Amino acid sequence: MLEQSDESGSGSGVGTIIVAPPTEARLIADFLEDQHDIDGKPVFEIIAREQEISSSLIENLADSLAEVVVLHSAANGFRAKVVKSIVEQHGERARLVIAFVPKIGDWFDVVEDLGVLTYRLPLRAEPFDEMARELPGLLAEARGKFARRALSTAVEAAEEINKSMAPEAAAVGGSPAAGVRMPTQVITSWSSKGGDGKSLVAQELAWQLANVGGHRVLLVDADMSRGYLAQALNQDARKFAERHNVTTLAQEFLVSGEISRESFEEHLYTVPDVHNQGKGNLRIVFGIASPEAATQPAYAADHGTQGARFIHALVEKAYGVYEFIIFDIGTAITIPVHFAAIKEAGHLLVLATPFRPSVAPTREGIRQLEAHQAVRRDQLRLVLNRWSPEALVKRDELPDFLGVPLFAVIPLVEEGQLMGVINQGFFVSELVWRREKKHRALQPFVTGTASLAENFVPGIVAAFKKHLNQLSNQKTRFWNRR
Repeated sequence: MLEQSDESGSGSGVGTIIVAPPTEARLIADFLEDQHDIDGKPVFEIIAREQEISSSLIENLADSLAEVVVLHSAANGFRAKVVKSIVEQHGERARLVIAFVPKIGDWFDVVEDLGVLTYRLPLRAEPFDEMARELPGLLAEARGKFARRALSTAVEAAEEINKSMAPEAAAVGGSPAAGVRMPTQVITSWSSKGGDGKSLVAQELAWQLANVGGHRVLLVDADMSRGYLAQALNQDARKFAERHNVTTLAQEFLVSGEISRESFEEHLYTVPDVHNQGKGNLRIVFGIASPEAATQPAYAADHGTQGARFIHALVEKAYGVYEFIIFDIGTAITIPVHFAAIKEAGHLLVLATPFRPSVAPTREGIRQLEAHQAVRRDQLRLVLNRWSPEALVKRDELPDFLGVPLFAVIPLVEEGQLMGVINQGFFVSELVWRREKKHRALQPFVTGTASLAENFVPGIVAAFKKHLNQLSNQKTRFWNRR
């Protein structure tokens, strides 16, 4: 394990590990601790010190919170091959590697070619001043490289699964050509940044397809940043998710190599039927309890291939049993589980809001998906969420910018009422369905979601409006009788 420094700070600086002999380590620590930003906060926080570059140190870096590693060439084990291993051992986060090497010889060129920020000895204050000034840009560059490498790993994982499957198995859950109706349609809800509403839209779409459309629907919370769906529903759902969730199912798949029918069924939470006609059509696989769960072997083994393999097995198990499988995934397409859910989808819902800071990342995300052949452009379904004329963004402006036709528009509604419904643990569509008058302000949101569902099951908008009209007429007749 990495030796924790007694001098670690309050967590306000960038986590830093020093690997150097004791005397040099003290000097490096002094230089680092002298660096403060314009608000007087420390730039670096020393979280560990090591005297040698050992195999255990490289292994433990995978779980370390450090974003900066400072190496001194006098540390035991300092060799080009070993330094390369540190550069490539990024684990779950990007990392900046800094090295101090002798002036003599070709050490500088060799180490710099490995992607290391390299300085010549002796140790002095100037390089530390420079790296403190440039740190935000340096870390941004490191994160960009990390994202590109992680995406490449995700692509390799998906390709490995395709190669290992028999041709007939590979077709199960595969992406159909545009307009082709499959026995089971796989829909994945994705956005380039948090807060665009992808989870809420996935949840409401699933409810409407199941309750208004009358189809069997499986909703899977596969967001590897944190599970949303269990927390958005009632206490019964949260208790169920503590015992049975996507992680416990993935762990069983890791051990047995398959998803048994019994195991699959016991992990499905049944949402009651809104028509009170027995068991409902909507089943949910709840998500991970914390981000740490995403690093478990059930997802991370074989460089992420295990997680991608699990997603395919899950689709294969549900295929033909459910008419719709809806995945809610996180924003990072570099995570193999997310990438696999995108690859399995025949329809990728791209959630975008008329908020300019969220639009450019969406276009870049679409470009990455296409570059790595995760989807075809005809599988992209642009959903404009929280649209309002007051946003000063025209409805056709985002489709033109993103190069994706508009699939559905969900209007902006009063956020307080929306949060109130969600905080009570209800589906928004369900409450509007049951209590139209009380929640009339949320009707535009529900109607917008129905217009999205209409693309998959024609007649949902008409059925929803017919029910609301009947509900309104029943109340009118009741008051007239009084």
